Amino acid sequence: MKFSTEYQPENRRKPDALTPILKEWLNMDYAENLTIGEKIVQTLVEHAVNGNLKAIQLIFERIDGKPLQAISIENEMKLPEIIVLPANNAKPPVHDEKDVKDVPENE
Repeated sequence: MKFSTEYQPENRRKPDALTPILKEWLNMDYAENLTIGEKIVQTLVEHAVNGNLKAIQLIFERIDGKPLQAISIENEMKLPEIIVLPANNAKPPVHDEKDVKDVPENE
């Protein structure tokens, strides 16, 4: 569903007022040929090289993304059997009534 400019959902994320300011500061000069953002990255990498596990974790999460967490769902409901249809719009095989198996009602 597309929303018009007049109607926007209330749960839509509002733009963060601090992000543009932060980006501006990170692009400011820190030293010759080095911005503040580049200095922060340099310091982060130096900490990681020196064995700081938090810095190492932050770098990997930034590059590869956070690892997915496994979720275990336990459910006693029985799922329906899967019906496999032939590919390429082929007609399914025809079976006689005698080929249909009766399923007990208690299953």
